[in-house]
Amino acid sequence: MRSRISFFDKTVYRKDMTRYAPVWLLYLLCLLLGMVIMYTTGAAEEKNGHFWFPVRMGEGCLQLMAVVNMLYALLVAMLLFADLYNSRMCNALHALPLRRETWLMTHVAAGLSYSLIPTAVMAAAATPLLATTSVADAWLIGPLWFVIVNLQYLCFFGMAVLCAMCVGNLFALVGMYGVVNVFSLLVGYLVNQLYVPMLYGVIMPTRLIKLLCPAYQLAGGSYVEFEPYLKLLRQYNNRPEDVVGSFTLAGREGDWLTLALYALAGMVFLGLAVALYRRWRLETAGDMVAFEPLKPVLLTMAALAVGIVASFLADAIMLETWLKLLCLVLGLMIGWFGGRMLLERSFRVFQPKKWAGLAVLSGVLLLCYAGTYYDWLGIEERIPGNVVSVEVSGGMENRVFTDPEDIELVKSLHALALEDRLEEFGAYSQEYDMFCYDLKDVTSEEERPTLVPCRNRLHLWISYTLSGGGSLTRNYVVWADGPEREILVNLFSRWEDYYSQESWEGEALRSLDLTDIRGIYVTGVAEKDVPPEACTPEAVEELFDAIQADYAAGNGVRAQQLHDGHFTYNGPLEDGQTPAAAVDYTDSLSISIITGLKEPEEGWEYFSSYDSDRTQFSFEVFADMENTLQWLEKYDLLKYDVSQENVYYLW
Repeated sequence: MRSRISFFDKTVYRKDMTRYAPVWLLYLLCLLLGMVIMYTTGAAEEKNGHFWFPVRMGEGCLQLMAVVNMLYALLVAMLLFADLYNSRMCNALHALPLRRETWLMTHVAAGLSYSLIPTAVMAAAATPLLATTSVADAWLIGPLWFVIVNLQYLCFFGMAVLCAMCVGNLFALVGMYGVVNVFSLLVGYLVNQLYVPMLYGVIMPTRLIKLLCPAYQLAGGSYVEFEPYLKLLRQYNNRPEDVVGSFTLAGREGDWLTLALYALAGMVFLGLAVALYRRWRLETAGDMVAFEPLKPVLLTMAALAVGIVASFLADAIMLETWLKLLCLVLGLMIGWFGGRMLLERSFRVFQPKKWAGLAVLSGVLLLCYAGTYYDWLGIEERIPGNVVSVEVSGGMENRVFTDPEDIELVKSLHALALEDRLEEFGAYSQEYDMFCYDLKDVTSEEERPTLVPCRNRLHLWISYTLSGGGSLTRNYVVWADGPEREILVNLFSRWEDYYSQESWEGEALRSLDLTDIRGIYVTGVAEKDVPPEACTPEAVEELFDAIQADYAAGNGVRAQQLHDGHFTYNGPLEDGQTPAAAVDYTDSLSISIITGLKEPEEGWEYFSSYDSDRTQFSFEVFADMENTLQWLEKYDLLKYDVSQENVYYLW
C-alpha cells in the first residue's frame, strides 16, 4: 500500500509549541498589557475615553504592530530554525524519518501559531470592551485587528523563513533579514543623494522604494476611518453624550490592496523557502551562506549597505561633497571585503582576482553617474504629453487643474522654468531674500538704511497625473515676474477655487453661516478691536465682495511673491543700536472670520478651538488689494497709514 504524503507532524508541532512557550506567552502578556494601557489612558482623559480606545485600536495600534511583527517574526524564525545552524544538531535532525517538507511546514505552522494564538486572545479580550464604547459596532474592530495583524505577520514571517533557508548561521540570518528589509530605503537614499541633485528640478519617485520596504509601508497604513473624524473628535472632547460615532473600512486608497499583496508575498516567500530547503546541503551548517550563487548577491548588498551608511554619516556631520563620495567609496570597500572575510572565514581576501566584483560594482555606479550627469535619458527636459490632471503649488497656493487649457498653461510654465534654470539658488530658495538692504546712501551713524525690493523668486512644485496611471513630479525655483508671474496669477487668482476650498474643519467657505458670526479678528498692520457693525452678515458679504474684486484684478493670490506691494514700517531700535545698523521691516495683515464659537462647559480644559460648531477662515491681505483695504478703512481697522508712500512696490 502506498504511504500517504504528509506536510505536517503533530509531534514536532507540539514540541515547538511547548519548547518555546515562554516566548509566545510573553508576547501575549505584552499585547494584553498594551490593550489595558490603551483602554485606561483613554478612560482617564476627560469625557472622551470611550472614543479614543476604538480609535487607537483601529489606527495607531495597527501601525505599531507592523514594527512589532517585523521584529517578532525574526525572533520566531531564529528560534525555530536554529537547529539548522549547528552541525551536530543538523545531522541528527535529518537522520529522523521525516521528509524535509514535513519538517519545514510543521515549523511554519508553529511559527504562525505563535502569532495567531496571542492575537486571538487579545482580540477576544478587546471585543467586549470595544462594544461598551459609543462608536457604533466598535466590537468589529477586534476581529478586524486580528486579521490585519496576522496578515502583516505572514509577510514578515515568510521573509524571515526564506532568509533562514539562504544562510547557515544565526548572525547571517539577522544580517540578511535586516538588510533585505531596509535595502530599498538605502538604495533610495543613495540615488537621492548622489544622482538626483544632478537632474534639475527632478524629484525621485518614492512609491516603488516604499513598496519594497514592508515595514515602512505597513507602519503608515490606514485601514479604518472614523466618520467624520475631526468633527467627532471635537464633539467627544466637549459633549460625549450627544453623538454616536461610526467607522468604515475606507482607510487610505490602496492600503487594503497593499496589505493583501504583502500577505501574498509572504506566502510566496514560504514557497521559495520550501524549494530552497529541499536543496539545502547539510555541510553548509555554520556557513554565512548556504548557496554559492547567493554569495555575489549578498556581497553586493553588503557593500552597498555599508557604503550608503558611511555616506549617510558623512552627510550627517555635513562634510564636503567630495568627502561624502570618498566615504561612499571606502564604505563599498569595507562592505565588500568585510563580507568576503565572513564568507571565506579568512583575512586573505585581497588577492587581485577578488577585486573584480568590486570593480564591476564601482563601474556600474560610475556609469550611472555619467549617464545621470549628461542626462542620457532626457529626464530633465521631459514635459509629459498625456496628462489627466496636474497639481501646482507655489507659496501658500495649491490647485489641481483638469481642464486641457489649464494643463497647457502649466506646461508652458514648466517650459519657462526649464529655460531659466535657476540652479544657483538651489532647490529650496529662501523667501527672505525678497528685500535687500540699501546702504549706498548711508553716510553716517545717524542715517537709517532701508529695505529695497530685489528680484523675487517663487518655489514651484508641479505634479502630473498621467493617463496610464503614472505620475511625474518636478520642483523648481522660478522668477515671480515676467511671463511666469502672468501664468501663476492666471492659475491662482480664481475666486471660485478659493471660495470652494475647505477650512480645517472640513467645511467650505461658500457654506459659511453668515447669521452666526461670532467674531472677526485682524492682525498685523490692522490689529484693532473689530466693532460690532463689522461683524454683521451684511458687512461680511461686503468683505467677500471686496476680496472677490481683488481676485478678479489678479491680486487675490496668497503667495506673497506675486503681489505688487508689501506693508513696511520702521522697526524699533534695540538697546545700543545705531540707526545705521537698523532696517525697515515688512509687516502683514490678516483677517479671520469665526462662526459658532461657544463658551466651553465649566471645567473643560481644552482649547475652544475644539468646539464642534466652530468654523474659521483666514485671509491674507496685501498692499495691492485695494478693495479689501477700503473695507478695512471703512470700519477704521488699520493701525497706521498704509498709503502709497508707506508701501514698497516690487515691480
